[in-house]
Amino acid sequence: MVVTNGPETEIAASVEFLKWFTDAERNIQFSVDSGYLPVTKAANSMTAIKDNGLALTELMEEILTVSVDTVNENLLYTPPAFEGGCNIRNELEYSMSDQAVADRKEVLARLQTGASLESAAEAFVSDRHFEEWYEATLTQLQDLMES
Repeated sequence: MVVTNGPETEIAASVEFLKWFTDAERNIQFSVDSGYLPVTKAANSMTAIKDNGLALTELMEEILTVSVDTVNENLLYTPPAFEGGCNIRNELEYSMSDQAVADRKEVLARLQTGASLESAAEAFVSDRHFEEWYEATLTQLQDLMES
């Protein structure tokens, strides 16, 4: 969640909502219900989670314990915000999976014409194909940075 530019009343309302939403008890409840980790240090502890009175299954407690320990014991990275950042992140998130979907479709089409799996997939499992994908992705990212 973010607060963006807007009328002062909307900004104030957004800030108030974020304060309400990130209240430790409320945030713990949301986190356990949704699978998201708590966003505050106070809420991101197994003691706080257990003290909240929520019914946790053994598996949920194990998952939360590992997750909370990971967050608390490691240095996490958040990329800085910048103009066009959402478009860049979307490109990075989807470029490889979109390529894989397109490649799979082509492989299946080749299989339908009687090609063996090896020959149908041959063009897609090469360094050359990876380099072509990489260069196309890099070009797309550069174009997004310039726009």
